[in-house]
Amino acid sequence: MIGFFVKTGRKYLFLTLWYLRAVKGKISMEVTGRSAGKEVDEKCFDNIFDDINKKIGFSKKDTVLDIGCSNGELYKRIHPHVAKGILIDTSAKQLKLARCNVTDKNVLFLQSGASEFDLPECSVDKVICYSVIHYFVSYADFEKTMNAVYRVLKPGGKVIIGDIPFYGMQLKGSAGLNVKFMGLIYVRYFEKQVLRSVQKIGFRATIHSQAEDLPYSKTRKDLILEK
Repeated sequence: MIGFFVKTGRKYLFLTLWYLRAVKGKISMEVTGRSAGKEVDEKCFDNIFDDINKKIGFSKKDTVLDIGCSNGELYKRIHPHVAKGILIDTSAKQLKLARCNVTDKNVLFLQSGASEFDLPECSVDKVICYSVIHYFVSYADFEKTMNAVYRVLKPGGKVIIGDIPFYGMQLKGSAGLNVKFMGLIYVRYFEKQVLRSVQKIGFRATIHSQAEDLPYSKTRKDLILEK
């Protein structure tokens, strides 16, 4: 019995510390989803790029919008295959790192929320939003971001919303959309609901498994969109 309380106490202490860190750094948590503050695993990023490229196919003529670019490690691998990049993140610290990783003059860096970027309509060919949306605080944020993406995407353009921890892949059962713990709301994404939402906006949408050599291939999937 004592062991149970010790184990439970440690769990809630960890969650409390995680929550306080999230609140303190909520701006960067909102959009920064990739290796923020972590040592870079070069091979992992190479594998992620290969998987994304197979799914949406980059072209030398493409303008690519990377939402939640973090330190730029993923876009650094994309850039040699495209014409221009627009990298956005809410974190000034991560954008500074991204500027160090990607120094080409054909890259624009913007400090912005996932749905708040001010870009012309139909101005980008591809959109990357990888390992980001599980940091949103509501499903409405997801829908708002998808509407913003649709507005800037060219007809025929493609989008990957990557690394989604769809509900049911890690947990069993169903009990509502959002979970609230200690004041922090995180979103449960259901495959059918996500497909309905993006199709209502106007996207053609499919959900794909990840390559087996990716770290979360057993618990996450990718959403591929086309306008």
